[in-house]
Amino acid sequence: MLTVYPSGKKSFSYEYNYDGKKRRLTFGEYGQITLKQARDKVNEAKYKLKQGFDPQVDIDERKSNKPNTISTVAERYMQDYISQLAPKTQTEYIRYLNDHILPEFGDYKLSDLPRGEIKTYLNQIANIEGHPITANRLKATLSGLYTFHIKEGFDVLDPTKNIDKFKERPKERVYSNNEIKELWHFFDEMNEPLGSLYKILLLIARRKSETWSAKWDHLQDNKWTFPAENVKTNNTFVIPITELTEKILLNLKQANPDSTFIFQSPKSKDFHIVSDSNAKKKIRDNTSIKDFTPHDLRRTAITKLSEVGTPRDVAEKISNHSQGRTNNSFNIYDKYDRFNEMSLHLNTYHRHLLKLIK
Repeated sequence: MLTVYPSGKKSFSYEYNYDGKKRRLTFGEYGQITLKQARDKVNEAKYKLKQGFDPQVDIDERKSNKPNTISTVAERYMQDYISQLAPKTQTEYIRYLNDHILPEFGDYKLSDLPRGEIKTYLNQIANIEGHPITANRLKATLSGLYTFHIKEGFDVLDPTKNIDKFKERPKERVYSNNEIKELWHFFDEMNEPLGSLYKILLLIARRKSETWSAKWDHLQDNKWTFPAENVKTNNTFVIPITELTEKILLNLKQANPDSTFIFQSPKSKDFHIVSDSNAKKKIRDNTSIKDFTPHDLRRTAITKLSEVGTPRDVAEKISNHSQGRTNNSFNIYDKYDRFNEMSLHLNTYHRHLLKLIK
């Protein structure tokens, strides 16, 4: 078969049954091997099956000669399993892997990842940062990766077993005016682009994972477009660029004039930042906000928008929460983008914010 992935990549593979189990051989990407070469590989596999051998064994042996780290297995996990899921589910799995699991545990061999480190990290996400739902989804994603690897035929124990789920409860933390001032000035002292990223989250009430993947070509005509594939609600979203937001963006552009990504990774010239664990710890260790988490910046921004008189429908539009209301039948018919209203109230909020941080 020829599998076409959401990214546009195409690869040849062959499914077969051996010993009562369905297995799959992946031969390579279209363009790297030809259709004739793929058919030849299928014929080789069929011949081995007729002789009573599992053609996957050769590939398993090749894999076993490589260190099966979280990162290397995750590549196969995304290609052979996640790619077959519904698009929205694919996006969630890939986000949990790229934003959390790979930066934190990617270099570990699956057989060497300590349960204690997993528990510590999940506890950080759930109880210190206040995201128990995310912690539970991360645990499920990591467990799924281990299950996938075990089904590949490798003998490894899943260290996520017997780690209890966290009680899922909404977090209500909103920063006070003094805390906003303290954080903003600390962001000024941080290494870029993380300091500016946190400022932007506070200014436009965005989610971190939606923002740090932004590219410069997403900015045009005083508008910042967030493509559907980067947005949790899977809808393309556009927000006005205020004078204060533009000032921060210009500083970033001057620092990295040739970058593709707004929040360019200092370690990779071709990618955006993917982890802020050290930055969060630095804030908690050096400010009075010992429970700092980027998502609280978003909640604080939404609260401040209401505080300065932003109508609820406009605040919902700015935060991109309008699609999540329980009864959204009216939203199906109301297609007005409220761009002018968003611009007006964001500017009002930003003027208020500037007074707080003086």
